[in-house]
Amino acid sequence: MGYKREKKIFGKGQRVVLDAFTGDGEDSNIRFEVVDYRYSLSPWKNKRSIEFFNSGRYIYSTVYLSSHRHFQPLYPQAQRAADAFFRQREPKTALVLGCAGCSIPRFVVNHYKGCTVTGVEYSKQFVDIAQRYFISSKMRSRFKLLHDDAFSYVANAQNKEKFDYIHTDIYIGDKIHPDVFKSDFINGIYNILSDEGLALFNAFHVPPDQLKSIAEHISAPFRAVYVLDMYRKYFVALIKTNHKSRLSEFEKQITRSMTIEQKIIK
Repeated sequence: MGYKREKKIFGKGQRVVLDAFTGDGEDSNIRFEVVDYRYSLSPWKNKRSIEFFNSGRYIYSTVYLSSHRHFQPLYPQAQRAADAFFRQREPKTALVLGCAGCSIPRFVVNHYKGCTVTGVEYSKQFVDIAQRYFISSKMRSRFKLLHDDAFSYVANAQNKEKFDYIHTDIYIGDKIHPDVFKSDFINGIYNILSDEGLALFNAFHVPPDQLKSIAEHISAPFRAVYVLDMYRKYFVALIKTNHKSRLSEFEKQITRSMTIEQKIIK
């Protein structure tokens, strides 16, 4: 750790390697790099990424370095869904389960000026990388990153904490964690979600038929459950509300950028 290597990007700028490390646990055979993409003529495009090499190079997490770029390059689906739901009433508290390079916390801090964010990341290695390279000085006043297990955190938060927005991005490698949609966890999310709150689950590569079945069997009493699709990447939105008008406005906004694959209103 602690070195820098530069490579020119033809016609665009420079790719600068800030750090390199191997993964831990199940990712111990994978090499990661922390990389800056710097554009001297367009500094607002500057990005910082975590990339990994496993039969090819892939983006693991990435953020814009400019604090003026609210929407981050990764997970446009999640950011559009949050923006659609909170357009008229911004969240005051947010919980992000699975943070890596903190693209979702950065979006929330930049986009919602009065929102405080708690992040939970299972990998101590990625907590250290995030603290060193991805959490800006501007973020630190309203964002805390915890090294913890997301399932334990949710269980321990019962009757203690409430969040207006909960973003869940819990994967093992490139597979969604098998316990994400189990009843105990879903009920726990419901209990710590504020009234008029949104819980959003990253389910990128889960087949849509499987997601539809999951949506039908979610037992917690959410008012609405949506399976959302953007470019064949999927999210499940669970909403607490007593206002039909809020659901109608959410649907109006979200269908400008995403498709509602399934809707269940209770």
